[in-house]
Amino acid sequence: MKLGIIGSGKISDIYIRNLMHRYKYVEVVCLTSLHPENAHRKAETYNLPACSLEEMLSDPQVDATVVLTPVGSHESLIRQSLEHGKHVYTEKTLTDQPETAAALVRLAKERGLYLGSAPDTFLGCSLQKAREILDSGTLGEITGFTACATRNNIHLLPIYTFLLEEGAGIALDYGVYYLTALISLLGPVAGCACLTRNPRPDFLCDMPASPLNGQHIHNPNESILTAILQTRSGITGTLNLNADCVDEDIADFKILGTRGVLELNDPNAFGGDLRLIRSGREVERIPVTSPLGQNERGLGISEMALSAQEGRPCRASGELACHTLDVLHALLLSSDQSSFVTVPSTCEQPQRLTDQEAFSLLRNPG
Repeated sequence: MKLGIIGSGKISDIYIRNLMHRYKYVEVVCLTSLHPENAHRKAETYNLPACSLEEMLSDPQVDATVVLTPVGSHESLIRQSLEHGKHVYTEKTLTDQPETAAALVRLAKERGLYLGSAPDTFLGCSLQKAREILDSGTLGEITGFTACATRNNIHLLPIYTFLLEEGAGIALDYGVYYLTALISLLGPVAGCACLTRNPRPDFLCDMPASPLNGQHIHNPNESILTAILQTRSGITGTLNLNADCVDEDIADFKILGTRGVLELNDPNAFGGDLRLIRSGREVERIPVTSPLGQNERGLGISEMALSAQEGRPCRASGELACHTLDVLHALLLSSDQSSFVTVPSTCEQPQRLTDQEAFSLLRNPG
């Protein structure tokens, strides 16, 4: 699958490197950006041709576009790509609104095209090993889950200023990793109840490395989220995200069962060992040694390309991303309405990616 990259921001580097050198079934052939001067600089770095968006979309050599721009531009870029007969894979989230996401999923189906979306961290070795353990029945009956994570907006917002845009709160920017992981492990979500807060909407930036140093920063988005979720299979659990904390990415993520508790790694990462706690507090550390434990961004694109070749659904699919976005908006709606909210959509639980399938995606598995 020959790829055209749309976007030249910081996240593009790991995608381009992985797609050019790490994964099979894909080939990067050109690059464009909403800022042409940035596209030319990035293209020169990787010895790729730079082009305009119009040239990329009209080029019959390009099979698929990879959209790595801010989420506000996703809907237009994905739609244009699909209308030009291109498969699409996009950075998270699919769009910023469930309605536009659902419309794009329908358009892709109508055109017979693949639409995939990040995060693809759930395809990494850690969460796929967790899926293998759950499927084996090791935990017995699954009775619940708990996920708790921290961030530090005082450090993050002055550097990643896109987080100050309306709608870029902890739910859509960070909760998407946890929800995608939960859906891949336990299936789609039926409903939720949620409370959100923003206790520090304004603060003084004291970071010399930030372009906002010395300025007062206004954050319009929620920074704390506390929720109860119920899957369609009847499993209930909690999700707690807090960006008003002293440290970043401290993850406490567990699946609870009648025979044990499985402690998972941070779902914003691809690798990491697991821990299995059995009756009597017996703890077993489960090392995860598959090669897909580095920063594997682009893994979902390689898997999508192979899926297209084999004529089957891809795992990091538009349907999964659309349902995840529905759940995220249901959480925010629940907080606004102070009520339990039913999630209108569903999706197929992605198939587990076996070690053999994972190895097959790599150019150099050793």
